Amino acid sequence: MASVGVPERALARGRGWSQQYNTVLLKVLQGLGFDARLVHAARVRGFGHPWWLAGHTWVRVMIDGHEVDACASRLDNVVGRSPFVPLTPVLPVRLSTRWAVALALAPFVVVAVWRSWLTGESVAPWVYGPRGTT
Repeated sequence: MASVGVPERALARGRGWSQQYNTVLLKVLQGLGFDARLVHAARVRGFGHPWWLAGHTWVRVMIDGHEVDACASRLDNVVGRSPFVPLTPVLPVRLSTRWAVALALAPFVVVAVWRSWLTGESVAPWVYGPRGTT
C-alpha cells in the first residue's frame, strides 16, 4: 500500500477518511479469502443527508458470483446495502487516486485547524474526534 493515508494509522487512531478505513476492510475481506477491490467515485450522495455530496472510496466484494458494495463508514452498514449512491463513474482506486483525495481534503483540515488556533476553540470533532455510528 502507498504511504498516503496509511490505513494502519487510521485504524490505530479510530479516525480516517474513506480510502483509509475501507482499505482496512479490504485487507480483512481479502485475508478471509474474498475477491475484493477498492473503488472510488468522485461524487456520491447519501449517508442520511440529502445535501451531502462528496467523493468516496469503498470496497466491491464478490459474494456468490455477484459483486456487491461494502463500506466501513458506519457501524451499522450492511454489505450490499450502501448508505450512498454514486453520481459519477465508479473507478478502481489507483495510487494517483490516493494522492488526489489526500490533496483534495488537505484544505479542509488546514482551515479547521487554523480556525481552532485563531479562536482558541477545540479542533472540530470530524478532524480528531472519536467515530460514532453517524
